Amino acid sequence: MNIRDILNLYKEDPRVANLAKAVNNSKNPRIQLKGLVGSSDAVLAISLFFLQHRHMVFVLPEREEAAYFQSDLENLLEREVLFFPSSFRKAFEFTQVDNGNVLQRAEVLNELSHSSEFGQLIVTYPEALAEKVIDREALQ
Repeated sequence: MNIRDILNLYKEDPRVANLAKAVNNSKNPRIQLKGLVGSSDAVLAISLFFLQHRHMVFVLPEREEAAYFQSDLENLLEREVLFFPSSFRKAFEFTQVDNGNVLQRAEVLNELSHSSEFGQLIVTYPEALAEKVIDREALQ
């Protein structure tokens, strides 16, 4: 049995199907799951993605947790998962901008505006989401 077989078993599980229905039927599809151990959160996220095939944003409490989660997703999927970082080198230090992070943020936003029919997985954390982003019209 390989990882694809395990992901397919998760995808076919009725509890995952019920979770997918809850996400689809909700006016505010924010879901919080507790008690998941190890990489089971990533396996569940991928199973939901296979059922939904649309953009999914995963917000983890801090940057390090988000990076580990992204790594789990990429290893299970064997494809790139988008990471949306904060522009700054250190959390809550707004004086030192990290140009690599600024570029990565722009790439994620570009991917979202030119995405495929299957959607994208995006991993981020609260500090990154709190930053404002200029809209395309204002930039032009």
